[in-house]
Amino acid sequence: MNILVITDQFIVGGLETHLNTYYENLKGNNKFVFIFNKYVDNGYLKDAKIYCNQFHFSYNATISDFCEDVKKIVDIIINEKIDIIHVHPFYCLFPAIFAANISKKKIVFTCHGRGSITYYNGINDTLLYTFAIKEYISKIFCVSELYKEWLDNPNKNSSFLPNIVDEKQFPKHEIKLNKTWALVSRLDDDKIDEIKKFLLMLPSLDIKEIHIYGQGNMEKELKVFVNKKHLKNKVFFKGYTNDLSKTLNGSYNGVIGQGRVAIESLTMNYPTILIGYNKIVGVIDDNKFDILKKINFIPEGFEDIPVVKLQKEIKSAYANTKKYQLRDEAIDFFGTKNFAVYLDILQNIKFKYSEVLNKCFNEMTNVKQDEMFYNSYNVFVILKKYIGSYTMNP
Repeated sequence: MNILVITDQFIVGGLETHLNTYYENLKGNNKFVFIFNKYVDNGYLKDAKIYCNQFHFSYNATISDFCEDVKKIVDIIINEKIDIIHVHPFYCLFPAIFAANISKKKIVFTCHGRGSITYYNGINDTLLYTFAIKEYISKIFCVSELYKEWLDNPNKNSSFLPNIVDEKQFPKHEIKLNKTWALVSRLDDDKIDEIKKFLLMLPSLDIKEIHIYGQGNMEKELKVFVNKKHLKNKVFFKGYTNDLSKTLNGSYNGVIGQGRVAIESLTMNYPTILIGYNKIVGVIDDNKFDILKKINFIPEGFEDIPVVKLQKEIKSAYANTKKYQLRDEAIDFFGTKNFAVYLDILQNIKFKYSEVLNKCFNEMTNVKQDEMFYNSYNVFVILKKYIGSYTMNP
């Protein structure tokens, strides 16, 4: 298959690791082409065909920008002989559905988290998102069973597909009993609260050092925070690495993180502390694993544990490390065997043609092009006229 992957940006983080895992494991028998609005070469997607830095996947796109993006995607589909389009959040979804319809290609979407479901914030993108999810997209992959429940509709077009980790790229590590832990995360707005909360607990925890791996727009603020709280002798910033397995092996007692970081950590056989959503969940054991594996290691439904309980769990991880080493369980649930499921779905889903989408696009090209697409009243009138009745959204 020739697969076109589209997402707003490719910089650093779990999405980038996710895409690279698919690419490296499936490129032998499939051709991958990538489209990114913003792209930073971080060593991933080696030798891949990438179109980037020429699109307008943003709430601030004008009507002209939007129509131009649709036409560019169609040209790429034709020139690269694409068979199927796989879209990841966020605003790239909307030009992608028009391009898929015009070129008569199947389209699928991956829901990575809450933000994949709630990012739209105006009338036009709400109409388009609801139509895409409820009526048009052939298959929605959900990395959490929770998101499948939220998205399920009469068409039943969503499927739970775990966040696949390549066990060969994350082999079993040697655990260093040195009470030094690696905290791995993007250092962005949506992660900073739980990181600060955890660091404030450090003076009361049996942890010698924390090494932070990651970058982001809140990195400078976090460094100021560490200095202000007199944690410089315990917290060290190590920057970004695109080879976590090689970097960590033989140097750490455990790993701290959420989502894909936690899955990769468990695959490498580390005791793992789960944080996220401004919560500290604690060290993952069998019982927590059985719940978390179905919700992509995001702490939905978990309480924020007190420092005394966290300290007790950390001491337990030192005294009985094997209890918290869950590599076999992680591989069984998240391993590369899941790629067969993914490919089977891509092969067997059907293309959905929508006449109303084509009518929408034709009329959009004839309205005032310098208006902002997502808050344009002229665009709203067109969307309401053609797809409003399909969205079941008053």
